[in-house]
Amino acid sequence: MKVSQSFLLPFSWERIAAVLCDPQFNIERDKLREGVIASEFQRVDEGERHKHFELHTTEYKRTMTGELNRGGTARTVTEFRYDADARTVRWNYAGEAGPLMELSGTYTLQPQDRGTRLVHEVSIFVWLPVIGYYIMKFIAKEFEKLSQSYRELIIEHAAGAMPQDG
Repeated sequence: MKVSQSFLLPFSWERIAAVLCDPQFNIERDKLREGVIASEFQRVDEGERHKHFELHTTEYKRTMTGELNRGGTARTVTEFRYDADARTVRWNYAGEAGPLMELSGTYTLQPQDRGTRLVHEVSIFVWLPVIGYYIMKFIAKEFEKLSQSYRELIIEHAAGAMPQDG
């Protein structure tokens, strides 16, 4: 199952890329998700035109229907790879479901006359007969529900990163 979101943002693609790779932004974005208890940013590799980092998260476990199970926690890792030449940030989520669930996505930064179009494409696949479809639908709804909050957080961080006139 694929989910796609697109935002026109009034900032350069370089500024949006900087936000998407910023530790504080990623921690705040992660905590917008229901059930996240703590997030930790870890830089893996960084070059002039690329960045590789991970977000290690402790979150409440979920039932098969997607409800929070506050009786247990899980450690998850989301790996991010930024490529300045391709103008993309690719991510891959690894949770407690392991090989039963594939969750990944790509942010594509498209320069426009008045800023940047940020396209976020998410791929969701759950390898469970019947119930897997419902789990995928639940995850897709969660992404759509958080869409506006993600956009607002990106704008907040991009505006805050701008040099002050003085």
